[in-house]
Order: sequence, then C-alpha cells, then structure tokens
Amino acid sequence: MKFQTKIFLVTLIILVSALMLNSVLSLASFEKIYVSSLISIYEVSGKNLKRKIEISLRLGKPMDKFEGMERLLSEVMAKNPEITDVGVGNIDGEILYHSNPKIIGTRFSPSLPSFTSPDQVHSQLIRNTYVTFLPLTDRSNTIIGAVSFSFPQAVIYGRLKAMAYENLAILWNIMLTFSIGLIVFIAMLVARPIRRDLIGIGRRLDWPPKLPPVVSDIQKRLQMPASTFPDPNHEPEKHFVSDEPQALNPDIRYADLNIGEIRNELDRLDFHLSEFVFKAGETLNQVEGLRQEKQALIAAIHDCTDIYARLKINYELSSGDSAVNDIGATDLLEGTEMILGMLGIAGQALMGFEEELPESLERD
Repeated sequence: MKFQTKIFLVTLIILVSALMLNSVLSLASFEKIYVSSLISIYEVSGKNLKRKIEISLRLGKPMDKFEGMERLLSEVMAKNPEITDVGVGNIDGEILYHSNPKIIGTRFSPSLPSFTSPDQVHSQLIRNTYVTFLPLTDRSNTIIGAVSFSFPQAVIYGRLKAMAYENLAILWNIMLTFSIGLIVFIAMLVARPIRRDLIGIGRRLDWPPKLPPVVSDIQKRLQMPASTFPDPNHEPEKHFVSDEPQALNPDIRYADLNIGEIRNELDRLDFHLSEFVFKAGETLNQVEGLRQEKQALIAAIHDCTDIYARLKINYELSSGDSAVNDIGATDLLEGTEMILGMLGIAGQALMGFEEELPESLERD
C-alpha cells in the first residue's frame, strides 16, 4: 500500500469514528430531550383538559356524573395522534372516564401517585409506555382525582430512527465532500512534500552506513581478546613495515561498541604514547651526546696524528746524532707506541659508534 493511501485511510477512519461517536452521543441526548419535550406538549393538552374539568367541578358538577366527558377526551385524542389512552379517575384510583370504555371501572395501572401540590405532574415509563398524571382539584382546592394520558415508547424510537437516518445522510455527504478535499489536500500539501523529503534523505544515507577504515580497524582491535595486546613493559620487536597501504575489508559493518572497552583502549593508547615520548626524548639526548663524543674523538685523532707526525720528524732529524739517538730513541719509541695505542682505542670506539648509529643520523 502506498504511503499516500495509508495517510488517506487513517485520516478517513479518524473522521468517521469522530462523526459516529458524535452521532451516538447526539442520539442519546436527543432521546432524553425529545421525551421531555413530548411530555411537555402533551401536558399542555392535559392541562387544557384539566382546566375544563376543574371549571365544571367548581360550578358544582359531580365527579362521577360529568356530562360531556367523552367529547372532551375525544378532542384530546384527535389533537394528539401519538396519545393512545386518556382517562379520568377519582382519588382512589378508580377509572371513571376513559378513551377505552372497556377499562372503565378498573383502577389505574400504575396506581395513582401521591400528589404534594395541585400543579404537580408525574410521568413514568411502564412496560414501554410513558404514563403521565395531572391532579384534579375542587372548589376548595382539594385534590379529588387525576387526569391520565399515555403514549408508547415506540413514538420516541420512531423519531430517533428518523433522526439517525438524517444524521447518516448528513454524515455520508460530509464524508464524501471531505474525502475529495482530503485527497487533494494530502496529495498536494502532505504526501508529496513528505515523499520528496524521504527520497532526498534516502539518497543521502547508505544504510547500514560504511564506517571509515580507521574506525573499522579500531572496532576489530576492540573485538580482540586482551591477551593479544602487547605488554607495555616488554620491549617490542623490530619489524619491517611496508610503505604500501594495506587494503581493509570493505564489508565491515556497524557494530555496537562497549563504552568501557573504548575507555580502556584509550587509556592504553595514552600510556603507550607517554612511553614513546619519554623514550624518544631519552634517545634524542643520547644521540646528541654520542654525536658530541664523535666530534671529540675526531678532534683527538687529529691531535694525535699531528703529535705523531712531529715526533717522527724529530726522530728522523735526530738519527744522525748518536748521543741523541741513544738518549731519545727509547722515549720516541714509547711515545710512538702510546700514540698508536690511543689511535687504536679511538678507532675501535669510533667504529662501534658508527655501527650503533642509525643510517639517518649518520647521513646527518
């Protein structure tokens, strides 16, 4: 299913659910309001009937011999088709006049309620029928009977059903109109920009991302056991390192890194860097000292060579004088041997120094 279709369906479902909930709540509240309003309408007809009866009673007509009562009840039934029964009874609950002559002489069902005031109206639902009682008073304003009328609950349900159909028709029209506008709105203002942004983001991302070679190499090192790392107190062996770059595995993907392992590796790296800087400083100091010793040895060799040359000249000049020859021959020989020994020692030291110095320092 396309992304645009999903957005449309979700929005439409939310809209329909909201409208349905609103319709149900409207019908529930409408039932109570309509029952109250319908009872109020029938109360008007019942109060008109009550007023006419009470006028006759106050003029002296007896309750049980009221002429023209059937005509009054017929007028109420004609003006209010929803009313099914209209009756008049005494204070004991006996029905004296009724729209259905068969139940005259029986008692009201339900029984006549106890009125607290002449203007009180009592309504209740009995076996799917709403029954309403209005009290009748005589000349002394004493309650002597009641007027009763009833209408079925089906009248309310019929009105609710008609209202439900009207709401469904309105709901369908709203949904149809809103759906067309929703399709245009989603296509133009929502789905297309979101889809364009998602395509742009997808082009920029290569998921799962490829890590740089250095990070991949660090990850491989972190996955190695701790025993494979060199001991910092152990002098590393010399290896020949090729100048050609080594190809790393391009298929290495992203892996979860443990923060503790990274911290340990950073501490280890800091330790090795500190050791390297310290030993490099000592090595540079030693190389500088050896370079100075080399210069001193070279100067000493030159001095010894100069002394030897002068002794040799003196020896040759004194070879003709026998006295001098006898006296200085031994000294010349001893001086020559001493010089030769010093030259030998200096040469051996210089040769050892030359072997120990790296070629890069020797070129310097």
